[in-house]
Amino acid sequence: MNENRRRILEMTANGKVSAEEAERLLSALGERRESVGSGSGPQVGGDAKYLRIVVEPDPENAPGGDHVNIRVPLALFRAGIRLSALLPEQTANGINEALRSKGLDFDVHNIKSDAVDELIASLTGFEIDVQEVSERVRIFTE
Repeated sequence: MNENRRRILEMTANGKVSAEEAERLLSALGERRESVGSGSGPQVGGDAKYLRIVVEPDPENAPGGDHVNIRVPLALFRAGIRLSALLPEQTANGINEALRSKGLDFDVHNIKSDAVDELIASLTGFEIDVQEVSERVRIFTE
């Protein structure tokens, strides 16, 4: 059992925190999880290892539509960031200009390893679920 989880449960048993406070603390620790079964659903707690993109056609409105299932290891983001340090100056400047033209004020020169770890950690529990007439798009971490 996780040490922090054990402490919270002990504090609850000893009457130092209420059940509601304990629940809030456990949630903050990311201890609650949805069942992910075979990896087909979003992860609510713990360490996410993959970014998953699933597009499912609506069988009634788009029979025979394409089914897309992409699973990207989050470690790939870390590796990509480390490799970005090797980009030639002209290439990095071109990337920055392209990002700015799309409304993203981002500088690839300023990417730090710690920031990437923080970004990846913040993706835990990330989920987008869009239902259109002809398809359903889900993006989540697991």
